[in-house]
Amino acid sequence: MLDARKRFRALRAIWLALVLGVVAYGVVSLFLLTFGGVDLRVVDGSVARPITLGIILYMIGALVVRRRLVEAIPAGLDEATYMARYQQAVLVGLALIEAGGVASATLGLLSDGPEWVVAGCGSCVIVLLLARPKPAGTTTGYPRPR
Repeated sequence: MLDARKRFRALRAIWLALVLGVVAYGVVSLFLLTFGGVDLRVVDGSVARPITLGIILYMIGALVVRRRLVEAIPAGLDEATYMARYQQAVLVGLALIEAGGVASATLGLLSDGPEWVVAGCGSCVIVLLLARPKPAGTTTGYPRPR
């Protein structure tokens, strides 16, 4: 079983991989749209705007869900159990946020609109930066049970 420090480092590595994955998917989508690698026009641009706004609001809601999942971890757990539950809560929240970024980039591809790729992936990266696993005021660099 991993100790809490190793779990926290692994969690940070996963978070960074999610951020870089959204950035890479957005860059590839922009490249395909800019240089004509994709010629899809399945979704009209007037429909893409409210859908992208909805996806951005979804990602902000997922950030709140992530915070609530972390706050719902019961107090009084030993350090290993707390860290396992913290890791699980953070991973679920990050996956929900990343889904919004991938959905917005895909919507940009389907609507032939690079602006929707930038808006969706950019806001996803911002929300993921806000959701970064942070040490809870500890000197060891990982959260502790309350």
